[in-house]
Amino acid sequence: MSLRIHFAGVGGQGTQTASRVLGEAAIRSDVPVRVAALHGMAQRGGAVTNQVLLGDVRSPVIEPGEADVLVGFEPMETARSSPLVGPDTIVIASTSRIVPYVLTSMGGTYPDVESLLGPVEKLAARTHRLDAAALAAQAGNVKAVGPVMLGALAALDLLPFDSALLRTVLEDLPDEARRAVNVAAFDLGTTAIE
Repeated sequence: MSLRIHFAGVGGQGTQTASRVLGEAAIRSDVPVRVAALHGMAQRGGAVTNQVLLGDVRSPVIEPGEADVLVGFEPMETARSSPLVGPDTIVIASTSRIVPYVLTSMGGTYPDVESLLGPVEKLAARTHRLDAAALAAQAGNVKAVGPVMLGALAALDLLPFDSALLRTVLEDLPDEARRAVNVAAFDLGTTAIE
């Protein structure tokens, strides 16, 4: 059994933390895991992608059309990851936009969210949309997008271990000040998909 999950977002959204939490849950469940972080200008709001490969996998990266799950934290980054989407891919896509500074500084406009996510949906087996930033804000911190997206992933019941373990790993993170918000965000992400 294998599961290839691609996370795509921008710096500050929690893509790296989400992949780390997923990897830790796999380790606690004795599921073989490989985590690859491909982050660029993360501290400046640039693109950040992470890949988590669970189970029996041979390659440390996901090839075009071979993602089992695409977790898109931001619509433009979800669209950029579309080459990884195949006819069996499940997409979890946040509709919350983060307009790149470079785009606004050059007088550009951010594309319509439908024009970004619509083509991805046509490639995928199914897509689940949610406004992750709004749910994170509802949990108490607009930056808690990572736990929202992990909750959404957990709700799909695709993981080769009890998905409630993701919540446990979030509870075990060292930052006590964010613990309650992270757990609330996770729960809201789960409910949004259920």
